[in-house]
Amino acid sequence: MIRFGKESDFSSIKTLWQACFGDDIDYIENFLQEIFKPDNCLIYEEEGEVLSFLFILNAELKAGERVLSAGYIYAACTREDRRRQGHMSALMAKSREHARELNLDLLFLVPAKKELFNYYEKFGFKKAFKRKEFILDREIMTILADSESSQGEFDLEKLHDIRRATLLKQAGIIWPKDIFSYSFSENELAGGENIYASLKGQLVGYAQAYSKDDKCYIKEFCAQSKGPGALIKQILDRFTLAESFEFSLAMDFPFSCDDFVIIENAMALPLTDEAKNRLDENKNAYMGLTLG
Repeated sequence: MIRFGKESDFSSIKTLWQACFGDDIDYIENFLQEIFKPDNCLIYEEEGEVLSFLFILNAELKAGERVLSAGYIYAACTREDRRRQGHMSALMAKSREHARELNLDLLFLVPAKKELFNYYEKFGFKKAFKRKEFILDREIMTILADSESSQGEFDLEKLHDIRRATLLKQAGIIWPKDIFSYSFSENELAGGENIYASLKGQLVGYAQAYSKDDKCYIKEFCAQSKGPGALIKQILDRFTLAESFEFSLAMDFPFSCDDFVIIENAMALPLTDEAKNRLDENKNAYMGLTLG
């Protein structure tokens, strides 16, 4: 049976989530406390046991001058001993039906593994989002850093506006403020750092990043036109032991280097003709934050 989730399901959700993804309980509880709503969780159960679930989170897709309604399929998982029995297929079909009831223009998701791209293609999803990745060493970063930069502070309204203005000039996912705010606590609970940069007292950008050994991975780098150097300075100050820095950016973001690779990291399922046409027209849509 497929039904919407309830708070009484939290224990089962946490157990299955941790078994599938390996996240800490604090991390999962934070998501449930911040994001869970009865109508954004679909559960497949048999005889009172939760065997599979997924979340559908509200979002929008900016495509040119148009903004389309979207749903992000997140944390889709099935109990290991009950896989390949059609439970997730049933949830995917129900997700599509529910999305149409909500008049959504599209659904999108991020496959957890490369081999899952083929799996989700069976449900009509196609690769639709790209980003560019490149690595800079500390010497180059130091040259690019703006010495007048100072550490900024979290300001949800301002950061949300900066992201929309700088990362989504052509096409990309617009997160509602509650999910955008959650992404910062999620990043910290996952072991990452949130960095904010100011110039002359004005907030100009942010980054979400983490380090491993002597390398810093910048999951999202967002800065106004005058802000990349300021944000780089704050990243250098935060990750003092890092010798290399891997950036993940929107394709049309002006900060780049000659040697970059293109990553296709997410898929979309258009539910309307307009969504299909807009996705066909905008081949470099940016997703950025994946919440995991």
